[in-house]
Amino acid sequence: MIQPTPFCNINCSYCYLPHRSSKKRFDLDLVEPLFAKLEACGLLGDSLTVLWHAGEPLVMPVEFYREAFERIHAASAKRSRVGHFFQTNAMLLSPEYCELFKTFRVQVGISVDGPEFIHDKYRTARGGKGTFRQVMSGVDLLRKHGVPFSAIAVLTADSLDYPHEIYDFFRDLRATSVGFNIDEMEGVHSSCSLASPLTEQRYTAFLATIFQRMVQDKGAVKIRELMQGFDSIQGTLFQAEPSSSESNPFSILSVDVDGNLATFSPELLDLTRADGRRYTIGSVADIDFMKTFSNPAFVEMNDAIQSGVAKCKEACGYFNICGGGAPSNKLAENGSFDSTATLFCRYKKQIVVDVVEDFVMSTLSEQKRSRRGANAPLPEIRRKSQFR
Repeated sequence: MIQPTPFCNINCSYCYLPHRSSKKRFDLDLVEPLFAKLEACGLLGDSLTVLWHAGEPLVMPVEFYREAFERIHAASAKRSRVGHFFQTNAMLLSPEYCELFKTFRVQVGISVDGPEFIHDKYRTARGGKGTFRQVMSGVDLLRKHGVPFSAIAVLTADSLDYPHEIYDFFRDLRATSVGFNIDEMEGVHSSCSLASPLTEQRYTAFLATIFQRMVQDKGAVKIRELMQGFDSIQGTLFQAEPSSSESNPFSILSVDVDGNLATFSPELLDLTRADGRRYTIGSVADIDFMKTFSNPAFVEMNDAIQSGVAKCKEACGYFNICGGGAPSNKLAENGSFDSTATLFCRYKKQIVVDVVEDFVMSTLSEQKRSRRGANAPLPEIRRKSQFR
């Protein structure tokens, strides 16, 4: 992940970024030394995805990315196949940006929370006005230029009463896939509208309704979390080794606008500890990746994160579908990497898999009953505890 700028042109009430009013720009002269150091220590694989995020990427001019892509290609082409991904609120899209996306085959993700009355409650401009209509103008531009896009929606407690309206909206949007993030406690956002047992029940019912609609439409709308739930069940059945990219050093590398580097959860990049230290592991200018594992600050952080993963493995029945959770959420909710369950775990992993499992088991039971005859007894089906 590269942060082209921390600045964002809107002011979502659930945003976790602390510096979204800063208009700093990433210095493209950092590209060559960054990729040279990654190459030198063997961290560049056959393929690499560069996510432009952690601010609104389209604040930057098109020419910035043309130069960035050319420099990255020149620095990595001998080793890696590079793809680029933009996550944008779509308000600053232009014909020039659409041509850029098509020329370089950029993957585009749109942030939109659903119908206007839901979206505009939280995703507002800096003056407080809703942004829905501007977002949809950007979507229309992508469609006009034939640029495919995925979508991400943030679910709040207010979203949960409207599963059909939200599903219908995304079905009509025709995104390649839809991800449901949650209003999570993270970074500078210190509260969560979902934090109550009653809301958990509503969320479960919401997902079950969305899943039913998705199945009825034969997957015309691909909901990321529910598809991941299917994959998790399959992985469990075939005893796949669980893992969490956010808990694994260097699965994700994040670079801030000043060239500082972080790994593990990307959200750690902009955070500061109580004693003023950051969670970064060095800068493009001075880091030696080969020496990272002897860096005391990195060792301290990694030891705490791996200890938390070990505790999850010992204590949590869902470990084999999760692999140890997200360090940034553990830090935000529990105050420590060396900890276990979070509300984020519950909503993004546990409830999702429960909903998918229940639906699959119920559907299989009905199909078996239909094949055997309505009055035939059914053999016992393994319960969830046997999957975990």
